Amino acid sequence: MKDFELFQSAIEQEHSYSTDLCRSLSLVLDEFYANLRCVGFSSMTGDGCKEFFEAVDDACHEYEHVYKVEYNKWQEKRSKREEDKREKDLKRLKNDLNTEPSLIGEKRIRYDDNESDVDDDDEDDEDRTNNNDDYEEEEEESFKRYLAKSVKNPTTTNDNMDM
Repeated sequence: MKDFELFQSAIEQEHSYSTDLCRSLSLVLDEFYANLRCVGFSSMTGDGCKEFFEAVDDACHEYEHVYKVEYNKWQEKRSKREEDKREKDLKRLKNDLNTEPSLIGEKRIRYDDNESDVDDDDEDDEDRTNNNDDYEEEEEESFKRYLAKSVKNPTTTNDNMDM
């Protein structure tokens, strides 16, 4: 796998889906195998055992001093970004809660305002009567508009009503 041209010539002899895939990935494979350390080792005779364990020790050292350091930096950056996002979202939530009045809060304030005028029961009764009259007038106007629209655009006929 260390000879790119030899690999290409071996692929050119066959024509299948897997060889087409290998042909398109051959440059990636070449780069992968260029940086891969190889050690010859025989399990039958034990030749190359010392070199194998030296290569494993070198790989452990490289992992601890290169890859693990980079990974820890990446994790710290990621956790900082997440913490910043969490703080930003929390600030936005607090800001939204402070600026937008809630319906419950408004009703509670209105209720509290009405409670403070407990002494004026007679005036409250008059206000309620006037408010009811206004409400009934609004309802009547709304009903009249509905009837006028339904006369202009009838959606049901009397035939359908008989069913």
